[in-house]
Amino acid sequence: MKDVDEALSDYLETYEADEIFNDHFSGIRRAFIAGFKAAGGEVPPIQPVFRIIRQDHPPK
Repeated sequence: MKDVDEALSDYLETYEADEIFNDHFSGIRRAFIAGFKAAGGEVPPIQPVFRIIRQDHPPK
């Protein structure tokens, strides 16, 4: 039988665990941003993670 630490480690490496953590993080982030805005803070616009550059179109 697996010990608790090994079983937890195996679970944390699953897709399901990733989805749960991502959902929780997103909810916490949204709540934080709402509170931050309510307190008068300004949230900068979201920046793209990357930009796709196609060779057949010149860059802007």
